[in-house]
Amino acid sequence: MKFNKLLVTYIVVWALLLFAIPDSLLFSKGVLRIILFLLPFAVLPLMLSNILKKYVLKTWIRRIVCVMSAFLAFPYLIISENNEFKRLERESVTVEGVIFRVHFGLVKYGRKRGVQAKFIYDGEVYRTYLEGDQEKRFVLGDTVEIEFLEELPIVNRIKGLNE
Repeated sequence: MKFNKLLVTYIVVWALLLFAIPDSLLFSKGVLRIILFLLPFAVLPLMLSNILKKYVLKTWIRRIVCVMSAFLAFPYLIISENNEFKRLERESVTVEGVIFRVHFGLVKYGRKRGVQAKFIYDGEVYRTYLEGDQEKRFVLGDTVEIEFLEELPIVNRIKGLNE
């Protein structure tokens, strides 16, 4: 059997993505995050398509395999994000922030209300994720406490919501 450099590269890149990239890069801002997103969802499926061209497979089978390969990243991303939010419960730092967005979204059984806050840490502005606030505890401009990981401030939440 002939040594396939492209296959080895494919496996090594997946291994690096799944096991060697630190969380600070996974949760980073800007271009690096876009590149890390494009690798499993665009570059690696194209690479796999080129690998599979060497084998006798129907085109539609090759396409399905390539699209399905992108889903290999989902379990890892879910587990990684879950671990970060579990760490948030143990090692969080608290700071004050301000509600800057109140959002109403339509769901199957009515409207869902969410709020988003921003805070400053180490001279940089961070935003929380949009979090559900059905009890209407917060309005635009309210001061809230935000918990976050000191080494990874993008992992954060509004204290008192979704607990």
